Amino acid sequence: MAEKRSGLPVQSITLLIAAVGVAIGLWQYRDTNSEQYKKEIWSAQKALFEDAITAATNIANGDNLDSVAYWRRRFWNLYWGNLAMLESQNVESAMVRFGGILGACEQNNNPNAPNCFKPVPGNSRTDLQLAALNLAHCARDTLRITWERADIGPLTEKCQVGPATTN
Repeated sequence: MAEKRSGLPVQSITLLIAAVGVAIGLWQYRDTNSEQYKKEIWSAQKALFEDAITAATNIANGDNLDSVAYWRRRFWNLYWGNLAMLESQNVESAMVRFGGILGACEQNNNPNAPNCFKPVPGNSRTDLQLAALNLAHCARDTLRITWERADIGPLTEKCQVGPATTN
């Protein structure tokens, strides 16, 4: 009978060690899956931001509305579609700002519409260029926060939130 009692603590200890091992494995699996999920979301967010910035930049640097028809469609598809799923408030505000200017340019459908493709008085950039640049700054700021440890250097120009102002 003494032998059975000495075996019971060994079995209990073995069982306890196995349970702790399983618990640690599950914990690590959960953490790994959580980090992997975050990386996938961050990568998707970055890709959508790049797509929106590319569309806005191509529009802003075009000669007229007709020359950027493809990029206008791409911008509006992102605006009303996938980007809304992962954008931050700052990026949303910057998209609304750019979309407001682009919409006004499209309504006028006039290549000479003020500040669409001509520089803002007192500036070498157009309203569309300024709004596209702001979109890039807002996306950068969001990625800086989202990616937490990413060191992308000091910020020299800030993301501006709110409606566009023209001079």
